[in-house]
Amino acid sequence: MDSFLPSKKIRAGEKGSSLVEVLIALFVLMVLLIGILQMFSAAFVINQKSSLKTLQAYKCQQVAENIRMARLIIVSTGNPPLNSGITFNDGFVYPLPYESGDDGWAYWGPAGANVVEEEGAKYRLYYRMNQQLLLSGASVWNLTVTAVEAAKIEAGEDPYDDRPNLRRVEYVTQMPGL
Repeated sequence: MDSFLPSKKIRAGEKGSSLVEVLIALFVLMVLLIGILQMFSAAFVINQKSSLKTLQAYKCQQVAENIRMARLIIVSTGNPPLNSGITFNDGFVYPLPYESGDDGWAYWGPAGANVVEEEGAKYRLYYRMNQQLLLSGASVWNLTVTAVEAAKIEAGEDPYDDRPNLRRVEYVTQMPGL
């Protein structure tokens, strides 16, 4: 029977891998994989936050464009759009509706301008109007639209304070006075 088994002699300097070497190689590979997987999870979290900030900036822009349109309607008819809550008062801060029962939901909500697409969104929207007189004598309205993470602000709090943990997006634009 011995004649059927291949006989190979191990020469000097030729050796196989020991179990210890294999375990060390697996440990090194595991450490590298854990680092790579942590980078993926960090990238996922950063991507989610970036996506929310992009959505907030888009919503701020929608609010600003609706207010610009309302300004044209007010100039031509003398009245703001129905149930919009849009007024041109210096220093006026207006919170857009957050729930369906809030004032302005008919205009800003899904059945109207669709800026606030759902109740209890991940962000809250506000706008602030300030009038400014230019050196030329003309007046302009400075409009600041702010989107704040809903989890970071309670109802009635000022979204324009300087708290460092208040994650917000601001969109600032200017339009001619009335």
